[in-house]
Amino acid sequence: MALLCHKNHRPEVVIQVSRTVILSYSCTLVSDARGYRVKSKDAEGMKYNWVVGVASRRLVLGVLGWNEYIVGALKAGCFESEREALAKLKGGFTDPSGRLASWVEKDCCKWRGIVCSNLTGRVVEINLHNPYVDDTLSGDLKPGQALGGEISPSLLDVKELNYLDLSMNNFGGTELPGFIGSLKQLRYLNLSDTSFGGTIPLSLGNLSRLQYLDLSNCFAESSQNDLLWLPGLSSLIYLNLRATDLSKAADHWLREINSLPSLTELRLPNCFLAKLPFSLPFINVTSLEVLDLSNNNFNSASPRWLFNLTRLVHLDLNSNGLGGELPDEFMNLASLQELDMSQNSYLKGRLPKSLGSLCDLSVLKLSVNRITGEITDFIDGLARCNDSKLENLNLGNNRLSGNLPDSLGKLKRLRYLQFWQNSFQGSIPRMIGNLSSLKEFSVAINRMSGIP
Repeated sequence: MALLCHKNHRPEVVIQVSRTVILSYSCTLVSDARGYRVKSKDAEGMKYNWVVGVASRRLVLGVLGWNEYIVGALKAGCFESEREALAKLKGGFTDPSGRLASWVEKDCCKWRGIVCSNLTGRVVEINLHNPYVDDTLSGDLKPGQALGGEISPSLLDVKELNYLDLSMNNFGGTELPGFIGSLKQLRYLNLSDTSFGGTIPLSLGNLSRLQYLDLSNCFAESSQNDLLWLPGLSSLIYLNLRATDLSKAADHWLREINSLPSLTELRLPNCFLAKLPFSLPFINVTSLEVLDLSNNNFNSASPRWLFNLTRLVHLDLNSNGLGGELPDEFMNLASLQELDMSQNSYLKGRLPKSLGSLCDLSVLKLSVNRITGEITDFIDGLARCNDSKLENLNLGNNRLSGNLPDSLGKLKRLRYLQFWQNSFQGSIPRMIGNLSSLKEFSVAINRMSGIP
């Protein structure tokens, strides 16, 4: 429908609205005579005020939808249908601490955790993340602060919802509802640490616009899940499934992951994956910057496809039973800042000299392995960097030998240096005294003679 503002009995401004039924509207010439203030009321009782410039002659609304083209709209309150939907959502929750006490006001856009679009007044964000976690390192929830109950299907009436965060609440084993997969506008979904029951619904694969998905520690009890739903999330950038039993996907998990070309961060620790393919016909996830596959007990060698992920910044493969030698191909990962391959037990051979070329490396953890030989070439390589970033080096509990090189003293950023339980000999280099940032230095259980 067209909204016309008249000047001297002639139509001056036309506003074309295609997706909302306007019941009434009025036009008032603004004081500088360069535009009109238009007030309107739609079929759902929503009121809008906006200014349309005379020079524009025509403002078209609805080419990409009502919500794209209301420039400068000032909403007077939330939509009644969405207010009712949110009230039903609240009714399904248990809220022992009264976190949703504000969910009684007339304007639901002012409710705690609710964000409405400045353009349309529609609810676009529901953030009910529980901020009340234990102050200790355990991160446990404080009693009585978490939301519980169940998620009401009224959520489907919040048509433009693109952000949903229910993390750190406790749903006590209630099954994760399949209708979550019908929230087609979602771009962000965080259900981490929520103690849901059941398994990941296959309908989740319908969320083709989803960019961020965190289901880490989502389930109260371990249930076997597959990943056949995953390729439908073609826009995914971040995926965290920590502590989700993916044993059903053990044979094909990497194939499903490889279908997500936009993925930059992948976290699958403690997921019972068990099988780590040594090679791939092609690698499609070359945008990966963060990869965490720790605690999966792969019992295999380091896969060759890893070294095609040249944008990797963080790589965590600890506690996987990896064997064989550390490949020289690590030098391909020039952007690497953190590498953790500790506690693999079967990792053996010498420390490759190529690791010393990774000048951006800030954390290197290779403890509790069977690495042998000297470390001089590796440390000398890092010392040749114009500005080595190394802060944390842990080579404890290996089979390393020889003397500690003087070049350690050139790694000025070192804060943690762990050489415990090896077979190092000689004395501690005087150059260690140059490391003014050093907080922890451990050479216990070696064959060293002390400080010269």
